[in-house]
Amino acid sequence: MKGLRVVLCLVVSCASGCAQTAQGPQSEMPDVAFSEVEGVFARECVMCHQPYDAKGELTLHPGGAWVNVVNVASSQMDMMLVKPGDPEQSYLYRKLTNTHTEAGGNGDAMPFDANLTAEQLEIVRGWIEQGARNN
Repeated sequence: MKGLRVVLCLVVSCASGCAQTAQGPQSEMPDVAFSEVEGVFARECVMCHQPYDAKGELTLHPGGAWVNVVNVASSQMDMMLVKPGDPEQSYLYRKLTNTHTEAGGNGDAMPFDANLTAEQLEIVRGWIEQGARNN
């Protein structure tokens, strides 16, 4: 019975590692809850992206941000705002890192009057890499 557990663990471990390799590099970050991303949005973005005065027609208010960004097409280019599992193909992440014009986007980097910290960017990137779950 003990031998079977070891084999099972190896199979599960290999399958997990193989899946990560096939998807590309994964963040070393522990699981990121969407509430952490909402915290970044609340501190840095919501003042311009509110339901009653949404710049770029994008609202990022707590309780409504997830449905407004995940698997939603960008109005500025042919890319999803957030493509789960792929920050580089997520227009929102590209706007936050000021790499949107390299991908064919336009306009200013966001937030408009400041830059997110490296920690805030890692939270958003980790959340997207981990599947952009609403958790």
